Amino acid sequence: SREYSLLQIYNKGVLGTLLNPKTTLFFTAFLPQFLDMNKGQIPLQLLELGMASILIGQCVYGVYLIIFTLLGQKVRSGQFTYTPFLSRALNGICGSLYGIFAVGLMFWKKA
Repeated sequence: SREYSLLQIYNKGVLGTLLNPKTTLFFTAFLPQFLDMNKGQIPLQLLELGMASILIGQCVYGVYLIIFTLLGQKVRSGQFTYTPFLSRALNGICGSLYGIFAVGLMFWKKA
């Protein structure tokens, strides 16, 4: 198994994000609806919205980083073991959340 430096891992992540078509679709389909044509300076507005999106994403990924770092430490130290029961419980929780979201979408009315 090859060891990667933190810089190599970071560069792979940046490259993967830049080449991800979902990111491009998000920025071209979602952000323009929040532009105010009357204010002008469309590139500046896009930059502000893009930076806000990046900042929010970094905060979310920071929380993920903390959670999974702590979880990884517990797994490596033997304090946490992955069992079939845990697998079923996680699948049940995730499935329930998807079901709740689906029901919410069924009754959601656009204002």
